Amino acid sequence: MRLLTISLLLLTSVVMFTTRTFAQDQYVSVTSSFVNVYKDLDPKSPVVGTAHKGEYLPLLSIGDAWYKVKYRDSEGWLEKRAGDVVNKAKGSPTGIIIVLLALVAIVASGVAFFIYKSKISETT
Repeated sequence: MRLLTISLLLLTSVVMFTTRTFAQDQYVSVTSSFVNVYKDLDPKSPVVGTAHKGEYLPLLSIGDAWYKVKYRDSEGWLEKRAGDVVNKAKGSPTGIIIVLLALVAIVASGVAFFIYKSKISETT
């Protein structure tokens, strides 16, 4: 029972702290069909590339009417009306899933050991 309680507490703290870590990165979610990403804070400057609806660009800074974002291997500017700032996890949560599965295995092993030990003590 003690092992089960410790495992559940550990599981709860891992989930809480991992969730906070993932929520810290900010991105611009592109909401327009497509939007030009400009090299400088000027629509007449060269276009670095074109972002499409549904893309998430890492946010570097926020201006009055523009977002400075990372676009592929460079930085650029896109108009605020073309996207929204969101929190999005960087990468997949595979690490969390592995930790959770390991904790479930530990709890299951502890329960199985407890049952085994109880059956042994009944027979003696």
